[in-house]
Amino acid sequence: MEVRTANLNRLWIRQNAFGAQMQNYPGSLLNPLPGFRQTRIGISRDGLNPVTLPQSLLHLGYDSFFGGSAGRRSWEEIGTMYSAETDNFYVGLRQKVAADPTGRQSTSLLTPNDAQDAVIAWGDNFSGINPPSPDNNLAFIFHAPTTNILPYVGTDYGREVMRMNGTGNVGIGPVFFDNAQPQSMLHVNNDLNILPFCKSVTLGQRVKLQLMERNLA
Repeated sequence: MEVRTANLNRLWIRQNAFGAQMQNYPGSLLNPLPGFRQTRIGISRDGLNPVTLPQSLLHLGYDSFFGGSAGRRSWEEIGTMYSAETDNFYVGLRQKVAADPTGRQSTSLLTPNDAQDAVIAWGDNFSGINPPSPDNNLAFIFHAPTTNILPYVGTDYGREVMRMNGTGNVGIGPVFFDNAQPQSMLHVNNDLNILPFCKSVTLGQRVKLQLMERNLA
């Protein structure tokens, strides 16, 4: 079913007529649920460029230029997909192989099992993670209509309080940028410069912590 206003597409409610062919990451599992049973809803940002092939139960934004390049996995199904160009973000469930002790092996079953992880996943078309593309971050941003609370809050971007990049490095604080990424597993800052908080883990799994606080020299 298609919903149109001003003769432009706004929303698709459809079955997945393409079935497993839509799962295009190399090595992805085939979806055993027949295409005519797979519910897909696509809501378009631009009625002239509608979401005609929604990839998840709910797909917002644009049709994805995945083609195997943006890394979508077949388990990104029961959840919400956000996409623009090759950038994508998924919030939902991942079905695991119940007998796998690592929990890393995914599966796709006709009837879901009781081994599901709640997942936040984001991706793009860059190859490799050493280093990752600087514009592929998971960012947490606070914003308000005034700058009287904290620096950056009233700017158009807002105050970024934390970010994670594709290597798994985490930066906490408002002064990380695409050209100033967190450089270790955990970095904090003092609004003036980037300071390392957790720099390494020994073979014995002992974490070396170097605490940095704003008022300490």
